[in-house]
Amino acid sequence: MRITTGWWAAYFWARCCTRLAVWPLWRIRRRVESLLLFVTAGVGMIPYLVQSMRSDWLRDASSVSDWRMTTPVYALMVYGMPAILVCWLMLVRFKMERPEDGVLESWFLTTLFLPLIPVLPGGMHLFDGFVYCTAMLLVRKAQQDRLFSRLFQERPATMRTVLAAATCLSVVALFAAYSQIYRDGKAAEPALLSAVSPESEMAMISWMKNNLEHDDRRLVLAPAEMAPWVATVPIPTVASHYLFGITYPEQLDLVTRFYRGQDVRRELIDGYGVSVVVPAADRVVIDDAMLLHAEGDLKLYLIPGHAMKPYPGSARLVAAERNGFRQWLFHLFRS
Repeated sequence: MRITTGWWAAYFWARCCTRLAVWPLWRIRRRVESLLLFVTAGVGMIPYLVQSMRSDWLRDASSVSDWRMTTPVYALMVYGMPAILVCWLMLVRFKMERPEDGVLESWFLTTLFLPLIPVLPGGMHLFDGFVYCTAMLLVRKAQQDRLFSRLFQERPATMRTVLAAATCLSVVALFAAYSQIYRDGKAAEPALLSAVSPESEMAMISWMKNNLEHDDRRLVLAPAEMAPWVATVPIPTVASHYLFGITYPEQLDLVTRFYRGQDVRRELIDGYGVSVVVPAADRVVIDDAMLLHAEGDLKLYLIPGHAMKPYPGSARLVAAERNGFRQWLFHLFRS
């Protein structure tokens, strides 16, 4: 996990550096600085890139969770009128007054088109901060646009009214969104996301952190709503997160069926190598399991003689269509 996290951090840092600064610096003939920035970003990224590509699991996980944008219209639909206005103002007058504005333009345009390149992973994260970029660029574009300047001079009251109305709509939308988030945070059955967890669940996870040995061969089976938090023990967990489970839909289906009382021992115990089970008191418990601990309605069982099965490779998994160039890179650096 440390390798994966470090690789992504380095990758996004390098990508942000290059897409925001290299081209604007090159345009104003500061080419030494732009080349230095590009090279240092790449050098800093190489160790994480190579080590990540040496992992079979990471290679297959990146193929399964590979989000792709098929058209720049997606960004305009998601980010709405501000992004559309920026595009319109770019068509009216692309060149801006200050070189610093080129950073915003570069940020905006590369975000619209870089996710179309299939060899780049993490396309969705290109939109991190895109809202702020769009807002700042729209303000700068409007300040330099002749039509907006003339309207503010000739019809100041009308323009102020329009801006006030837009601000009020934005405030209402933000208030509604944060109000819903606040209500959901305290609700056991939220419309979106909740911060509420049963006391027995929190106590069980705390006990596991303090008493379970950190053994990578152990695999925990827990209810779907509890599994992501069990994974933070840290300990491998079935269907803990859709990004960390290459066969996540199949895993989630098995977990759901198990806690409904269906017999899926062969798939879970023999197939994945589940060795620790956290069921509710009234759910099915495997006969040969040994009780380790109890917290309220939760009981923790150990299945002796079982350990997590090794990663079988993509040949036995149902994976997404692979990107040929990226797979070639993975095999190039694979040990």
